[in-house]
Amino acid sequence: EPIVISTSITTQYVKELHELLQSASYSPYSIASDWIYTDAETENGLPGFTVQVRLKSKVNDAVIKEFAPDRCFPTKKLAKEVSAGVALEYLKELPDEVAQLPKAESSDAGSMRSDDPQESVNWVGMLQDFCQQRGALPLYTFFQPSKAHQQFSCEITGVPSVQTKVFGSKAMYYRNKKIAKVQAAKAAMLYLNENPQPIPPKSPRGRAGSNRSGQSAGKAPPGSIIKVPATIGVVEKVSRICPQLGLSLPDYAFYQDPNAPSLFDVSAIVRRGGDKKDARFGRLRGKLGKKNAKEHMAAAIFRWLHTEA
Repeated sequence: EPIVISTSITTQYVKELHELLQSASYSPYSIASDWIYTDAETENGLPGFTVQVRLKSKVNDAVIKEFAPDRCFPTKKLAKEVSAGVALEYLKELPDEVAQLPKAESSDAGSMRSDDPQESVNWVGMLQDFCQQRGALPLYTFFQPSKAHQQFSCEITGVPSVQTKVFGSKAMYYRNKKIAKVQAAKAAMLYLNENPQPIPPKSPRGRAGSNRSGQSAGKAPPGSIIKVPATIGVVEKVSRICPQLGLSLPDYAFYQDPNAPSLFDVSAIVRRGGDKKDARFGRLRGKLGKKNAKEHMAAAIFRWLHTEA
């Protein structure tokens, strides 16, 4: 009976290996991973590949360790994934071979940023103002190489007028979420300053004190009834109700599960303004997809708005 090797890949060992080598524990040693493939034949007579993964120092080009799984794989992708898993097992704890390596200069130590840039500009606040003037808020997604390493990166999406652009880099890690968020917001504002985006003109006012675009015209008078169409989604409902209650639009923050990239945790803040305490929501965990996570959080905020009103 020929041995059937599954070609379905459910692990992310290659990604995890890359992130581990960029972590605070390993980035000072500046380690590279190389894969060498050789054409071979699987046990059922089909063409395949054997693989060797080599860990070496980028400082002195010394080979640290080589791994060659004793198997023939039907695809290079599967071969790379399995060999990365072997390398991860070896690197689970800092090996002596790595600890004895010369450390790289700080400029070559990978993409981990342990410093805390002292920014004199409120980049997050500037981006918040830019987005609110255009009737939306940015989406912050945080990444963590592994739960064992307290480093974070941040990406920003959903910036009005440039919704398709992503600001920040999930490969650039900082020692806490605040620094990562500030640096991503800085990248966004530097781009927006170089590429000015005009504020769209407001639509003429329609009935019920709102404009035709559906955006609230301002805080509703005390005792008034706030009406929103039943046919719109809960995220849009929350976006329409909050300004009429004198609240900010929700500031959503997303956290991607490093072991399951399709799963997201989400939290949110609604600012009351003045001396009133901000309302904080979450953290809702393990939601499938960012859009789904946002809808679950918006539903929680929507329930809270009934009590706030």
